[in-house]
Amino acid sequence: MPVDLKKIPGVSLRPKIMGINRWLILFSFLVILYIFILYFFTNITGGFYFILVPVFFVFSGFYCVCFVCSLKHVSANAWDKQREEVILQEVRRGRRSLQILAAECCTAHSLIDTPFTPVTSNLLNNDNVLFSQQSWLAEDNVHLSQLDRMAGKNEECNVRMLFFELAKKIAEPLSQLPVNNPVMLLFETSSSISNDKLNNLWLQAWQTVGIQQSYIHINGSGLGVIDDWLDNNIRSNAVLLIIGLQYVPEHTAMSAEVISCILLGNRLTQHIIPPLAFIHRPESVEKHTNHLHDAITQALDWVPVSMDKPKHIWVSGILGGTHEYNVLMQSLENGLLTGVNRQTGIHNFGDFIGDPDKAGMSLAIAAATQSVNKKSEYHLLIIREKGSANIWGVAISPCFIAKDGT
Repeated sequence: MPVDLKKIPGVSLRPKIMGINRWLILFSFLVILYIFILYFFTNITGGFYFILVPVFFVFSGFYCVCFVCSLKHVSANAWDKQREEVILQEVRRGRRSLQILAAECCTAHSLIDTPFTPVTSNLLNNDNVLFSQQSWLAEDNVHLSQLDRMAGKNEECNVRMLFFELAKKIAEPLSQLPVNNPVMLLFETSSSISNDKLNNLWLQAWQTVGIQQSYIHINGSGLGVIDDWLDNNIRSNAVLLIIGLQYVPEHTAMSAEVISCILLGNRLTQHIIPPLAFIHRPESVEKHTNHLHDAITQALDWVPVSMDKPKHIWVSGILGGTHEYNVLMQSLENGLLTGVNRQTGIHNFGDFIGDPDKAGMSLAIAAATQSVNKKSEYHLLIIREKGSANIWGVAISPCFIAKDGT
């Protein structure tokens, strides 16, 4: 559940007792009124004992007002104390983070012989592999990027090989965990190959490399799964494995073939595998609103880190020239993220590899993590969620700065 501090009601309103001048005016009015009543409606004359009556009424009223105000102040203090506790609890919840234990990706920059060798430099330099070529459907002059393939092999054989190489990478950190350690798998695919076939190919690769843990599929998509995990599984011993795949997509134009994978662990329970980086609470905003600035600000506040600290922005699912992209650029022009170089610090996948579709989230996290390990800097990810009206912002930080809520 998203953390929204703006929805927490404000401090309780406290009653104010009338100032001394108003009490004196009230006392004078009562004295005049009482004198008028005595002289015109009764036969009582003389003496100053009549002043005791207005004095009694004034002091009685003053006492009653003070008593009621005291009760309201007690109630307001109790409310404000409870409100502070709620704010503290929500801030702690908002500042939870996950360890990134492994981050692998394969793009059109990769070679078939070494598909998961880091391509950090290519991604940081926005090396363009998006050009007109023949697609896997034998379409000519289609603007897209494609993974390198083994000659003479069909698409399923190529996927099997890629899954095998990826499973070998994942086996290394998982081998350090207990055999019975739970592994939750989010499998996000966009392919003309059926999900059942891809799941079977991944299971074969998992078993072939000898990973001893078993995994359980979970439902969900994108950064919403991480947001939900931070709320409901923060004390679990389970690790979260997210695999993103776009391979031989049905819609080829402006697409990017990608296989990416991240392994996440809870900072409160996982103390065996040294983390590569930390991913913090993601923040979402509806794509048709202009609140992207607020979402970015809040995502960085969960770290917490100032606006000038992030040096790179990774963008997925937002094509240049669209309303969302213009809003992002406008936010940058208005002084947001002053530490980001506008020429070299913005990496929009749509500009140099194409749209990775559902694999965009895991690809962006993997790319940022590999970059953080190369140079300790803060990274911000802007991800448009497929099939939803949400755009997410999330921060990736070096290991030495993350603080976790409980």
